[in-house]
Amino acid sequence: MRLQQRSDFYLGVGAIALAIVWLYVASGIEESMLSDATGAGGIPRVLGYLMAALGVLLCVRSVSFSAPAAGAASAVRETAPEKLAASSWPQNEHVQALILLGILAGYVVLAPYLGYLLATAVLLGVTAAYGGTPVNRNLVLVSLGGGIVLWLSFAWALNIPMQSSVLLDWF
Repeated sequence: MRLQQRSDFYLGVGAIALAIVWLYVASGIEESMLSDATGAGGIPRVLGYLMAALGVLLCVRSVSFSAPAAGAASAVRETAPEKLAASSWPQNEHVQALILLGILAGYVVLAPYLGYLLATAVLLGVTAAYGGTPVNRNLVLVSLGGGIVLWLSFAWALNIPMQSSVLLDWF
């Protein structure tokens, strides 16, 4: 067993530690008699468990259980910058973060007008297109499918009513 990517491993350990603290704090959220089935602490607990699971995945991904082939790591390092350089999007990480923040702000602005399902589908599609996914029929179908799945998970499985479209209410 050998660490291939120390930074990912340490980030995973940090995520697990933060998740433990998060879950401890979330367990202190009191339940109200007026709360729904999920309760006030339901979403924070789910986020804590997700953070812990992602931390474990980062740790597992960074560990190698076999010896790497000679030159395999250098081949990966050589091709990765070439792929990034071929992209037409800005390479500055801060600019990319601001663009993603702008996409999220657009989602917040459009959600009341388009409704949760359609706004989420647009968010998924725009984010995937920004990430380099070709804009085609498959992207549209996956984005719509993702919006439907997320809407069903909240509205049906968790029994949390989702916002409908203001535009559709006018008709």
